[in-house]
Amino acid sequence: MKMSREELRDKIMAIRGFKRPCVSTVVFSQGDEKDFVILSTVRSLPRYDIDEKPTKGWNNRYLGFIQDENQINVALTRAMRGMIIVGNQHLLQCDDMWKKLLQYYRQSRCIIDGSGVEAGRQPRQNQRLPMVPPRSQPWAH
Repeated sequence: MKMSREELRDKIMAIRGFKRPCVSTVVFSQGDEKDFVILSTVRSLPRYDIDEKPTKGWNNRYLGFIQDENQINVALTRAMRGMIIVGNQHLLQCDDMWKKLLQYYRQSRCIIDGSGVEAGRQPRQNQRLPMVPPRSQPWAH
């Protein structure tokens, strides 16, 4: 399902407690910081279609701009207080930088497998995720 930025903003505004969300691309968010960011990596494939040893051409075709290190850096440094990354971890880990980042988040127990998530379902009231230190850049090591 594709939505325009305006449609996505309107849907977010309909959720109680959200005021004036900003929906933007990574390029347009450069130089801007927000308290909280939801980053959608946009791309996905069924697990059985993901190449176990992808070539550079395969990555270019199926990962596109989300493998650009500058774009990744800009995207991951916009949030001051918290960030949620929505994406297909099996596809993202085909890229070396995303692979390092995902390993770090796994070790920090910050990944939730969304395969069983239902649209509109409310999270458990006391459910908390561990916090990753702000501005840490494990992918750069």
